Amino acid sequence: MCNHFTASVVGIAGGSFDKSSTYSDRSPFCVVSMRGSDICAINLRLIKVDGLDVTSTAIDILRRHTFDFAITQGVSFSGFNVIDLHHLQREFNKPIIAYMSQVPNPNSILQALMKHFPDWRERWALFENLGPVHSTYLQTQKKRIYFEVVGASPETARLVLRETTQLSGVPEPLRISRLIARGVSLIGS
Repeated sequence: MCNHFTASVVGIAGGSFDKSSTYSDRSPFCVVSMRGSDICAINLRLIKVDGLDVTSTAIDILRRHTFDFAITQGVSFSGFNVIDLHHLQREFNKPIIAYMSQVPNPNSILQALMKHFPDWRERWALFENLGPVHSTYLQTQKKRIYFEVVGASPETARLVLRETTQLSGVPEPLRISRLIARGVSLIGS
């Protein structure tokens, strides 16, 4: 990361799951805290596949951190275990940025929720309440990324995403948390 960017940023990511594995009902969930290029803390838990525990798990982990911004791997973890970004923002009074490598398709999400979940309205509300999808161009990566933000302006979110993205098209705290969660997923399968 750029040395002049000294904000503390947490990356929040989930691993994959395999319905045929020993832990088919759970998947890894990782939070990595960084200040500049230094990793300050790593926390790993399991969350339920298609459950509703990702928000409470994130809150429990984040209570142990001091941070300025949080960047999540979208809003849906471990299948359709949907995180409530507004709840996180209210709990910590810090900006929460949902990072996406592509524009989400709301119609596909809604159809999948309606087909598979009796509580689809509750889960859909978490998607619907986020507001507009924004984008930014990462000059160093020559890549466009997408995001939703709660608790900050799109301009502030763009700055955080640009300043924390160096080695790939993914912000470093999120990239590292994804690597850990996916690595743990491979061990468990």
